[in-house]
Amino acid sequence: MVNAQNTTEEIRAMEREAQETVKTARREAQQIVEKARTDAEERKKEARQQTTRTYRKSIERFRQEAAEHAESIRKKGIEKAEEDVRKQESRVDKVADWVAQEVMKQYGYRKG
Repeated sequence: MVNAQNTTEEIRAMEREAQETVKTARREAQQIVEKARTDAEERKKEARQQTTRTYRKSIERFRQEAAEHAESIRKKGIEKAEEDVRKQESRVDKVADWVAQEVMKQYGYRKG
């Protein structure tokens, strides 16, 4: 009977030890899961921040390129306008002379 009692106590002790081992394993597993979640959230946050930085850099680069392109178009427009003015300048002088002659023919020349 003593032998059976000792065996029963040993079995109960082993069951308690097994239960403690299972509890410990569950706690450790829970900690691993929580750490994995935390790490995943951190990686997700870092990826989102990196994406935002990349997006902002791209937008800034596109704005700069657009500004440079606009400036190029503006300069070409100014050059074209100045060229047109130079081309038309002699015509303007001719038209002004013609108008003055016509006025003088019509009304005569009078000094003020």
